[in-house]
Amino acid sequence: MTPRLRMLAGPNGSGKSTLAAQLSSDYAVNLYRFVNADLLFAEVVQSHRTACPFSIDNAELVEFVAQSTYPREYKRPFESGEIYIDEEDYLHFSANGINSYSVAIVADFFKEQYLKHRISFSFETVFSHPAKIDILRRAQAAGFKTYMYFVATENPVINVNRIKERVALGGHDVPEEKTRSRYLRCMEQVRYALPYLNRAYFFDNSTQQSLYLAEYESEVGFSLHSELLPSWFRRFVLGE
Repeated sequence: MTPRLRMLAGPNGSGKSTLAAQLSSDYAVNLYRFVNADLLFAEVVQSHRTACPFSIDNAELVEFVAQSTYPREYKRPFESGEIYIDEEDYLHFSANGINSYSVAIVADFFKEQYLKHRISFSFETVFSHPAKIDILRRAQAAGFKTYMYFVATENPVINVNRIKERVALGGHDVPEEKTRSRYLRCMEQVRYALPYLNRAYFFDNSTQQSLYLAEYESEVGFSLHSELLPSWFRRFVLGE
């Protein structure tokens, strides 16, 4: 069976996690093995460990980190053994090794393992770095079918306010400056991802009810599903 990669992309605070739940419940989309760094972080904070998706040797984790381009300070917990995989395929974190950066590295490692073993998976991303386009390119080269579910809002102010609401309810924070800068970088990357996608689906979440805007198929192009197309979609996706 052809493996599939499903990427849920969009700026911080756009509603990616909500969209993931809707895809499963309302659209019967199989997300397979879902890599979510926020959920992984919450698990690690509570238990200081997480189960590997399948049998993985610690040497593979060490090699992945060593060959990566992550800043040296983020590599140290892996090099010192504060983060390691045991013989029962649990990935352990010392108290000093738990932070959002180390968890993000582990999430990236799991994604690379799925690619290597050609196992279908999904993941969330703010899509603000070219590496996220590269994973689509490499997935297609490895024989995956690639799908993107992109959700955004009309203005980053909406995202900033929603993150504040999330924090008030006990959710994770993102600095306002990062939210604003990532918003634009994310939007500017969308069109460059299209050549590496079999299909893409676009949603606007500017209001309380998300709106399904359009579908993209590599061999057909765009099919519009709404007469109301927000300016961000026209500008950054259609290039108008």
